[in-house]
Order: sequence, then structure tokens, then C-alpha cells
Amino acid sequence: MNEVNESFLTPECLPDISSWLLWKKNNINIYSVGSIDADKYIMVPEDKLEIVLFAIELMDGEHTLDDIAGKVYKKFQRQIDMYSILNKMNKAGLICGDREEISEITTFSQKLIHHTFPEFSVIKKKLIIILYNIWFILSIFFIVSTVVSIIKRSGEGMIFLSESLKFRDSYFLGAIMTALSSIINIILHELSHILAAVKFGLQPSEFTMNLYGGFKLVWVVRIKGMYSVERYKRIIIMAAGIFTNISVGAFAYLLCMYVCKDGIVMELISKVMLNNIFMIMACSMPFNLSDGYYIFTQIAKRQNMRKRMFGLIGFSKEAIAKADIWDLLYSAIAIGFIIYGFVLSGGWAYRMALEFHSITFDKTAIPILSIAIGLLPLLFIFWINGLFIIRFIKLIKYNR
Repeated sequence: MNEVNESFLTPECLPDISSWLLWKKNNINIYSVGSIDADKYIMVPEDKLEIVLFAIELMDGEHTLDDIAGKVYKKFQRQIDMYSILNKMNKAGLICGDREEISEITTFSQKLIHHTFPEFSVIKKKLIIILYNIWFILSIFFIVSTVVSIIKRSGEGMIFLSESLKFRDSYFLGAIMTALSSIINIILHELSHILAAVKFGLQPSEFTMNLYGGFKLVWVVRIKGMYSVERYKRIIIMAAGIFTNISVGAFAYLLCMYVCKDGIVMELISKVMLNNIFMIMACSMPFNLSDGYYIFTQIAKRQNMRKRMFGLIGFSKEAIAKADIWDLLYSAIAIGFIIYGFVLSGGWAYRMALEFHSITFDKTAIPILSIAIGLLPLLFIFWINGLFIIRFIKLIKYNR
């Protein structure tokens, strides 16, 4: 679908193509070349940057690929594979013309919610920056205070965390209330990405929520120009959501330990805290297309790390031959998160199973019925984890 065809004999690229330093790796500067408006980019090493940019200038819908290659050779005395460059730009979405965007998200998910952000005014941007600074200072205070509290009251804190799994002495109601609290946490999570982006001069373009793999909700704020700013700014923007989940969870913990020490209010706040802990884990998991994945790629200065991981898991000879310490580290962390997620969800389901069994047996005194009812939470978790494994297998095939 993405191969060059006859309509690209005189290709025309998008009009706002430019370049920015992406990162420096092995003493070589790597640049992102692309369009902020389309939010599409390719990576180009510094020694090829001038040639590629010159060739892109000539991709105006009038020059053929052979014309462009000839002009490049005349100016730089170097041969250039224009078909390879064109295919790369076409796959990235940098060539003019109608083209359906194909990605893992569009392939495996269904869009549920879509919102386009208007351009923020100068006044709004200034207010957002002020809000960002206040939020950052308060977050540091909440996080440091929580760390101090946990150190001083470690035993009490662990008991509280264990009890927070329940609501009104029910693990089932605890799971429901924890899930419901995700609404406010998701809003705060995505809002923090927006605040950080505006802080560094970027404009969020859209928010989407997708049903991914038939069972998992994936929410994304798209920010144009992410790869046009310095690497440390990209990492801050990408980590802003997780940072907010840590600070909100810390604030909820402090409220429960020192303000609302008992009662239904404390239980509700504890579910906000618990949901933030789960969101931190989910968003940090580098296996998913999550904040953790993109942060990891920026730290490692690598792209398409999941594709390489799936190649390793699928025993691809090419992927195994090219694997290095970053690939192995990424794969180990990703699989470790997956296993821990299975253990955590299974442990909570086991507690709910015992609860369902006990309640049913107390009311009916029918052992077979109470066992059957008690198995429902476990069957549900097995079903969810089964869907995850099926998606995992499909992704291995998809990324070959």
C-alpha cells in the first residue's frame, strides 16, 4: 500500500517541511525532518541532512525522481536513492495527496471520543504557563511530604494501602469505585500534558479516546511539533501525565492519613489514590503505546523499540542479530510489567472471588452455587488477560 506508484513520478511534498535536532547519538547528530502542521517526521543523520533537504525542495510536483537525483549529483557529487527517500516520506505521510493513516492504534482500535482543540490565545497561553508553574511547585510539595510520611509511618502506610482495596468492606465495590475515580484522574493526566506543552511553546491539536484491542481504553492528546523541541522538553511533556498521577496520588494519601482519617470520604479519596497508582503503572509500562514507551525511546534515543521487541519474542533472526543492551533492557522491563499486572489483577480477583463465595454461601448455603458465583471474578480476569494475550500474538505478527 505504501510502495511508490506511477502517481509519484513527479512527487510533491508538504509545503512546510523543516528540520530540527532530534538527539545526538554516538557523536552523530540525528535530525527530525518533517511538518509541524501534519505532525509527521522522518529521521535523517547530519551528514545526509543538507542533501535530503535539497532533494525535498525539488519535490514540487514538477521534477521527476531522476531529475532530482541528477540535480543532487550535480551540486554535491553524490549519488542518492530517491525512490528510497520517497518511500520513506510517503510512509511518514509527508507526500501530498489523499492517504489513509495506518498505525497500530488505527489498526487495532475503534475511536470513541474525538475533540479538536482551538488555537490558544496569547492570554490563555500566559495563564496556562502560570498554572503550570503553580501545579509544579505544589506537586513537588505533595510528593516530598508523602515520601517523608511513608518513611516515618511505613507500617501504618502499608496497612492503609492494603485496606484501600476495599470500599465498605467489599473488594468488589472497591474495584468499582477505583475504576470510577479514573474519570477525574484521566482528565488531570491529559491536562498536565497540555500544560507542559504550552509551557514549551507547543499547541495541542486533538484529544481522542479509543477502544483498543476490544477491551482497553486508550486516551491520547496529540501535540503538534513534539519533535521540533529539545529532547529534555519532549521528555518533560511526555512525563507530565505520570508526574501528575504521582502528585495527585500523593495528595490523596496525605488527605487520608492526616485529614480524613476514617469514614466514607476517606474511602472515596483512597480510591482516587489507588487509581492513580494503577495509572502510574499502566502509563509507565513500556509495552503499550504509553507515556512510558515514548519516554523510554527518548532516553534510549531509539525509535520503533516495540517492533524490535516483538521481533525478539517472535525469534526473528534479523532482530536477534541486531539486538543490543537497550533492546534487552526494554524487553525485560516490558515483560516484567506485564507479569506484575497479571499477578496484581489476579490477586484482586482472588479476593473478590472469596468475597462472592462467602456472601453467596451465607445466603443460600448451596456449596455448588457459591463456588460458581465465586468463580465469576476469576473468569472475568482470565477473559481480559486472554484478550491481552491474543492482542500480544497479533502484535508479534503485525510487527514482523
